Amino acid sequence: TVLALVLVWFFAPQLGLRARTPAKAAPQPSASAQAVLNLPPNASSIDRLKLLAQSGDASAQFSLGIRYATGEDVPQDYTQAAHWFSLAAEQGNVLAQSNLAAYYWAGRGVSQDMSKAYFWAVLAQAGGDEPSRVRLSYLASRMSRPQILTAEQQANDWIRNHRTRTAQR
Repeated sequence: TVLALVLVWFFAPQLGLRARTPAKAAPQPSASAQAVLNLPPNASSIDRLKLLAQSGDASAQFSLGIRYATGEDVPQDYTQAAHWFSLAAEQGNVLAQSNLAAYYWAGRGVSQDMSKAYFWAVLAQAGGDEPSRVRLSYLASRMSRPQILTAEQQANDWIRNHRTRTAQR
């Protein structure tokens, strides 16, 4: 019940359930975006993507993770893919959370860990990722009740902390 309430509160803005705040002024390009714009014309798209990812851009981090997972423009490296998915997932990127859950489930690029897989799948499902719903059922069938409760509490804490950090920005 508490999880449901937290999730409703967290996603209320996307559902139009909370009062809207006045529009903010358009953001100025970040230093990382400026750096990308100032790269030499012959810089590759992967160089631009890496620069954005290294500067903390969650979408770029997720995209770089996909590149390492598939071996597109970089050598295939599941450890690097998991690293970039992890950085993006920590910032709330739902697709990165879903991929990270799958990586922990399978032990791909990380040590297999059902509790971590469950944690990331809870977050991804809370963000609307449908495959994570199925993943959660499977993972729960292979975990003890205390493991599930611990992972769910950690996910609730993460959501609460992430919401607080987002509100402070």
